[in-house]
Amino acid sequence: MKITGIIAEYNPFHAGHAYQIAEAKRRSGADAVCVILSPSWVQRGEPAVFRRSARVQMALAGGADIVLEMPAPFAAAAAPDFAFWGTSVLTGIGCDALSFGCEDDDAALLQTAARILAEEPEPFGALLRDGLKNGLSYPAAREAAFSGYLTGAGPADSSLSGHCRADFLITEESIEASCGARCSERLHRLLSESNNILALEYCASLARQKQAPEIIPVRRVGASYNETGLPALSGNDSSPAPDSAAPFVSAMAIRNRLKEDAAAPADELRPFVPKNVFSLMEKETPLFPEDFSDLLQYAILRSDRDSLLSISDVGSDIAGRILGTSSDFRSFRDWIDLLKVRQFTYTRISRALTHILLGIRTDEIMNWKGTPDARYARILGFRRESSPVLRELKKRTSIPMITRPADYFRTLSPAARSLFEKNAACEHIYQTVLTSKNRAARKTGARFENEYRSGPVIYPSAGEKASDGSAS
Repeated sequence: MKITGIIAEYNPFHAGHAYQIAEAKRRSGADAVCVILSPSWVQRGEPAVFRRSARVQMALAGGADIVLEMPAPFAAAAAPDFAFWGTSVLTGIGCDALSFGCEDDDAALLQTAARILAEEPEPFGALLRDGLKNGLSYPAAREAAFSGYLTGAGPADSSLSGHCRADFLITEESIEASCGARCSERLHRLLSESNNILALEYCASLARQKQAPEIIPVRRVGASYNETGLPALSGNDSSPAPDSAAPFVSAMAIRNRLKEDAAAPADELRPFVPKNVFSLMEKETPLFPEDFSDLLQYAILRSDRDSLLSISDVGSDIAGRILGTSSDFRSFRDWIDLLKVRQFTYTRISRALTHILLGIRTDEIMNWKGTPDARYARILGFRRESSPVLRELKKRTSIPMITRPADYFRTLSPAARSLFEKNAACEHIYQTVLTSKNRAARKTGARFENEYRSGPVIYPSAGEKASDGSAS
């Protein structure tokens, strides 16, 4: 049995995601696709637009066979830590291949560039440090370091120019020959496009772990990752098709429309979402960063400089700016605008604020990363007909697999238990705000989902009713 893994957020799930799952299975010749899904917090440093259990159902309805969880401290982390957890769990459970969406699907180029990131030869590292010292953001400094490394340049205060790069088999000429464009343009796209950044980190993480599953890149089609609006459709463009790029929109565009109007007319969103997924989506209450503004302000007001400095992604510069601007706060977005400076990206600031809200500390992240037995695989859901795949993974896995949350304490190591409990606390914060919003809207049937009583979602075979994993 061949099993291909995907690391995803599905925030929310749309037709492009269904296309990627189908392509990953087709190109790899896999019998099943196993998805590691972000919980209620995502890598941009924001709450997911829909609750985790609903997004698990959407993933299964959209073609995934099994869904595992990425704990919130890694799901809301920078790309290297996000990739570290996802790849280490996929290899730990014995997946044969890793598939990901990207803007550049040249697997050889991705893996070669990823080797530079993973091995960080001294000339490249010196260029990177030089860029950071000169005030560049990390993404900008990394791109400058790659460019300098490929052209043989060195930092202004060193004599590293003319170094050897033959081991990496990557040059301006090879990039130009493979794409028919100037090296700088190809390199910029490779290092700046959102999906490419994660693709590189996945490959670099596998290289650091000395793991070599098959790599299945799937080129992103349709709208870019950062496209903010939905296209206007007319005529026969009312339903997505894999051979048509136009209907594939960005998840950001869908989120933005829901933010404008949570009850957006179904006809505006339906064309971009698989039918069986849309029927799940239209029942859900969306959440946005601003819904957490009061909790964020409370977390900041009860923090001093030392406690802020202990939080992941909060350095002395950000901590100082937070303490100096707290009286100007109005919303989550206001905090980002107040703190944004040239060397910090919007996402970096958003992640720092989310880590403050959730209480995610740097020392915790370092401990979980550095402790091999901190890793585990929590099963969030599976298709009824995929039970044989689940049994196969349980045979292959070298890390603990959790089906019932109540079993976590006796099954996991102390480090893994602390990660499980931190994730549960993060999920309960999300559930608290969601429950409050549903009550304010007098939405019937909405309930608080307790992490310690929530089993996996079982997606039904034809004619069966879905199980949402709640305890009886």
